Amino acid sequence: MGTAKTRHLSANIVGQKRCDLNNMRRVGYIAFKQAGHQYWISAQNVKFRDLNKFKGTNPKIETAINAGLKLVGKSKYDYGGGRNLSDIKNHHFDCSSFIRYCYGKAGIRLGRMDNITTYTLVTMGKPVKFQDMKRGDIFFFTNSKGQVNSHVALYLGDHLFLHDHNQSDTGGVGISTLNAPGWLKETNGTVRRIA
Repeated sequence: MGTAKTRHLSANIVGQKRCDLNNMRRVGYIAFKQAGHQYWISAQNVKFRDLNKFKGTNPKIETAINAGLKLVGKSKYDYGGGRNLSDIKNHHFDCSSFIRYCYGKAGIRLGRMDNITTYTLVTMGKPVKFQDMKRGDIFFFTNSKGQVNSHVALYLGDHLFLHDHNQSDTGGVGISTLNAPGWLKETNGTVRRIA
């Protein structure tokens, strides 16, 4: 343990306050990893971003994002999940089925439930340059094994994104930042604008 200063951690640690991360810590603590170590920080010592300030004017995008935000910390990553009604009812998703679920709540159908993948999502909507990414756009990652379009996320704004991944701080649906070198390094520049 220690302080951000004594442990040489980032001076601007940001996060979203959650009631109980992974049902393992008391109210008011968030988790993050840096240099291979797991840290827990008391929420009163962290500057939190107000996610409401990023809200846009496109009602479909806001509906999709709000559907996903309701599952932050409440839905564990489930590879292959989200492809039948039982999984959806029980919030068992992987990254691509989670994106389909979010946009489905906004009335936008992104392919068939039973065969949604990152490879089908990469053909949806229209292409956008990475530097022109806006709230609601989906963007893709190439993992450390070189698997292209191995992960997909929904951009929130100000370098934050919503996604379902077992490496998120919740072990599933969570909010991560492109300010984290690990996430930024794996982005592959592919962005699609859905609405």
